[in-house]
Amino acid sequence: MGTAIFEGRIAGEKRIARPLWARVGAGIGLGGASDAAGDVRLVLPSIALGLRARSDPRATFAIGVGPTVDVGVAFASGSSSTARTLSKEAVTVRASLDADGRARLRGPLYAVVAVSGGVMVRGAELRADDRVVVGASGLALGVLAGVGAILP
Repeated sequence: MGTAIFEGRIAGEKRIARPLWARVGAGIGLGGASDAAGDVRLVLPSIALGLRARSDPRATFAIGVGPTVDVGVAFASGSSSTARTLSKEAVTVRASLDADGRARLRGPLYAVVAVSGGVMVRGAELRADDRVVVGASGLALGVLAGVGAILP
């Protein structure tokens, strides 16, 4: 059983040694599920620390790859017509390998596309009647598209 989580994220990078960059980010993910038994919701705020080996970020095209660790708190809640309202909070940890490509747009702006593949080292699940109805556990795959800026 999988849960789609849609996430907004903001991140910044700082060069620590050529070609390595330290990366810090924060995000909030939203997910849920509905069926005949009821509705469940998942809110997952997180912070991320990572390392990137990156080609020159000021070039017309740039690529980066490296590991990331996300730590968050999953807030899950649900209700049904046959059971009381359920809720659960749990700390989550995700380890991943991320890759991104950037293309300069205009001035300091660039377009970015990234993929992230990893595993929830510590996940969270909301169960009802011994079945998982929503969760953040197991393998994780993410795709990101956005706009960034190179700040002075």
